[in-house]
Amino acid sequence: MNNFARAVIVSVALGASIPIVWSLLYYGVGGAFPEFKDGLLTASGSNTLRLLIWPTSILLLGDPDDSNYGLVLVSVAGNMLLYGLLGALIWMGLHRSKMYLIFPVLLTAGIWYWVLIL
Repeated sequence: MNNFARAVIVSVALGASIPIVWSLLYYGVGGAFPEFKDGLLTASGSNTLRLLIWPTSILLLGDPDDSNYGLVLVSVAGNMLLYGLLGALIWMGLHRSKMYLIFPVLLTAGIWYWVLIL
């Protein structure tokens, strides 16, 4: 396996691990301890952090009852795709032309700007 494929696989794995850990905390620990779910995981700062590291979690607004696990899976898949794309472009920017770095930097900055002004 070459370095490019390895970088994309690591990026996709990171894109999957963040929402999976967050979901396990929210549904697993939060289900057993509602005060944890209501206090820590739904605080304003933690919602902003979640949107910064898991931008496709904005899709979860479509399920206010937290009962649609299919929507969570779509959100995780979208995050994996986003992280994979960013990882591929960053690898190409570091190993080929620096012009490839412009898109991931602008995309990340744009997403973070949008999240922070919410």
